[in-house]
Amino acid sequence: MSGLMKVVMVVAPKNFQESEYMISRNVFLDNNVQVTTASTFKGELIGMMGMMINSDITIADINANDYDGIVLVGGSGATVYFNNFVIFDVIRSFNKLERAIGAICIAPSILANCGVLSGKKVTSFPSEKANLERNGAEYVDQGVVVSGNIVTGNGPRVVREFATKLIGLINAE
Repeated sequence: MSGLMKVVMVVAPKNFQESEYMISRNVFLDNNVQVTTASTFKGELIGMMGMMINSDITIADINANDYDGIVLVGGSGATVYFNNFVIFDVIRSFNKLERAIGAICIAPSILANCGVLSGKKVTSFPSEKANLERNGAEYVDQGVVVSGNIVTGNGPRVVREFATKLIGLINAE
């Protein structure tokens, strides 16, 4: 892709992790990456601490051809996507195009559940380790792990590094 880089950030409708969203978004914007926010519906989303943001589009409206990367934000609300076949199809389309895919906190389980982590080195919030391994991933106890086109982070304290690595992947495409 040429010109402006674009990422779509997938956020739970409620109980998303605010700092994972805001800090990544700011890192993207500071690096001239355009950000679109997606969720299960268009409109107001509520974070774990009560922060309100708006989703621009629904996950069903995401077209991988329109973006350089996708980021799945964590927080307890991300479980809404653990068995969501709409987001699974979206993730698989990004993977097929070898676009950058990022997931942080518990969100790497979404990637595991849709089958794109087999043989990949990944990290996540510790609660997700067993699920990642069950789905063929190699769990690595590190803050941020890059494996092929996929970047995973284990939680809010590594979000700046996580977002920076995702930009690096997009720039390497």
